[in-house]
Amino acid sequence: MTLEYAGKNEECLRLWKSFCERWPDNELIVWGAVCAAVDFHAWTWFDDLKETAAEKGFTSPALRGAMTWGDRLRHPAPQVLAQELERAKARLSRIGVLPLFTFTKLYSFGLADETFDLIARSSFDYMFDPEMGSPNGAEGPSVIFGGAGGPVMMHDVRFAGLCVRLGLCGYWVKSGCWPDCADEGALPYDFKAECRRLAAA
Repeated sequence: MTLEYAGKNEECLRLWKSFCERWPDNELIVWGAVCAAVDFHAWTWFDDLKETAAEKGFTSPALRGAMTWGDRLRHPAPQVLAQELERAKARLSRIGVLPLFTFTKLYSFGLADETFDLIARSSFDYMFDPEMGSPNGAEGPSVIFGGAGGPVMMHDVRFAGLCVRLGLCGYWVKSGCWPDCADEGALPYDFKAECRRLAAA
């Protein structure tokens, strides 16, 4: 996962494949490999992993969910996109907050404007109150920098606005410790300048 966040895609895939060869009966490793295959759109390997999972009787909800997500991303039928968007809207209306993965997932479907509309309406109070539960489960804010949709969403100038809502820009400006996407030329806009502008506002 660290290699994936660092953008070392080929190295990441090689490592996952070596894990699958060494521990072919480990369902957790197959699940991680499926997630990586989906993130990198390695569809031939994704199909192989699905066959392996079926042969070995792997049926965990996490693995099934990852395979369903991969199938939907690979063939994003209009009705599927509509269902995903409506599901996110319904959850937001019900509890006022969405997991960060929901945003990156919807963005990866090409629903850019819809994604940032949901971000504008979602609460991020949980980032600033240690007593509140996080909707992100075990995944923290790092999910917006890697995995499904994250690297693509970073290229949208509105991404800096999400980072402000999460409290990240304030930390970066104050500490001088910036993420890799702030490196010159990494994005089609000046990420540091945009974060500084929004943090000041």
